[in-house]
Amino acid sequence: MSLSRWKIASVVALALVTLYAAGWFFLPSDGSRGFSPWDRLTGETPSAKVAAYVGAVARGDEATALRLWELPSTNLPDGRAAALGRRRMDVTRALIAAGVRSDVTIRSVEWWRTCCEPGVIADPGEAGGARLQIQLVDRQGSALRYVVDVFDRDGAYWGAAAGNPARHRVVRDVYPADQPPLFWTLGHS
Repeated sequence: MSLSRWKIASVVALALVTLYAAGWFFLPSDGSRGFSPWDRLTGETPSAKVAAYVGAVARGDEATALRLWELPSTNLPDGRAAALGRRRMDVTRALIAAGVRSDVTIRSVEWWRTCCEPGVIADPGEAGGARLQIQLVDRQGSALRYVVDVFDRDGAYWGAAAGNPARHRVVRDVYPADQPPLFWTLGHS
C-alpha cells in the first residue's frame, strides 16, 4: 500500500472512530436516557456511581469505597444516621470479605422525584434519586442481591423547575435486597 493510500485509510479509520464516539456521547441509549452528555462524560449517572463503589470493593480498597458511599451531612430522624454509618462500614467490609467481582448487573432502577412531592417518576432527567436493584457475584460465583440508593448530594433536585442544574450524585445506602433502606425510606413497605 502506498503512503497516500495509508494516509487515506488512517483518516477514514479515525473518522469512523470519531463518529462512533460522538454517537455514544450525544445519542441517547437505554442506559443514558435522561442524562446529558455532560452527565455521562463526568460519570454523574447512578450506574457509574454504583460501578465506582463496586469497583473499589472488588479491589479491596475500603477507604475509596467508604469515600464513595457518602453519609448525609444532615441528621436522619429516629437514629438512622448512626445505623447508616454502621451499615456503611459493615456492608463494605462484608462485600470485600466476600471477594465481590467488579461486574455489576443492574436488574431494575426506580427513579425518585425528591422535590415538592417525593415519589416514583418515569423520567430520569427529573429524578433526584435512583434506587437500583443489583446483582453482584462473589469469589465462589454465588449471586448476591443488593439495593443501592444513589441520590443528589445537594438534597432535593428541582429539575426543570430550577433550569435543570447539574446533579452531584452519590451513593447514600447499600443494603441486601431483603433489608429496609436507612437513607431514603419512602417507597419501602
